Amino acid sequence: MQPLRRFENRIAVITGSTAGIGLATAKRLLAEGCTVVISSRKTEQVQRTVDDLRSELDDAGAARVSGCVCHVGKADDRTSLFKHVEDTYGRLDVLVLNAAVSPPQPPMLETTSELFDKIMDVNVKACLLFVQEAAKILSKGGSITIVSSVGGFLPSAPHPAYGLSKTAVFGLTKALAIEFAGEGVRVNCCAPGMIKTGFSKPIWSNPSIEKKVAASTWLRRLGEPEEVAATIAFLASDDAAYITGEVLVVGGGTPASRI
Repeated sequence: MQPLRRFENRIAVITGSTAGIGLATAKRLLAEGCTVVISSRKTEQVQRTVDDLRSELDDAGAARVSGCVCHVGKADDRTSLFKHVEDTYGRLDVLVLNAAVSPPQPPMLETTSELFDKIMDVNVKACLLFVQEAAKILSKGGSITIVSSVGGFLPSAPHPAYGLSKTAVFGLTKALAIEFAGEGVRVNCCAPGMIKTGFSKPIWSNPSIEKKVAASTWLRRLGEPEEVAATIAFLASDDAAYITGEVLVVGGGTPASRI
């Protein structure tokens, strides 16, 4: 079977793409012919990821990878990233907003205003500001995919404020989808369940905890980053040309997403 080539001649920016779901998405889009801009907060991580990806590709493929440091919550970083995209490629076709924070959190009734602001600023406000900046060079017929979480359906311990921020992302997705519709730009949301990334390592590195969490899903297992990446690639591709404003759960049948 020939590999899919749904993203040839398309330019993509993926935030938080030096590890986990973001990196898996970068690899998936590259495999389908996309030109990908790697983005994360730290220079060394961005450069290492770009070098690693280029080493896995031929010369033509390696030319389709570049990187730019960007803390999504910093205005100057966002401006620099999109200047890099515009100066290098002239346009943007695919935007994947994957970067987020989830520091240790108490119950909502004990959450300080400082902690609440930090989580909401990065996970929600920065997404909006990022899209506002991207809109200047986003091509007609382009796509935006925001990575949320099944935790957004039922915000609760151990990360209630994070879950609440992801609930807000559901609403942001729909609001943006309505406003972009006239431009032919689709905006969708991917809501992963428990995926085996560095973020969730404390869970899946402990066999007894992993077994308990896996048992809460209908498929009785945790997901892999590549499975989320495949869903993001679908939502960003023309295969989803008549889908916008939707939240697609990738959770193996996670009950929290069924409310």
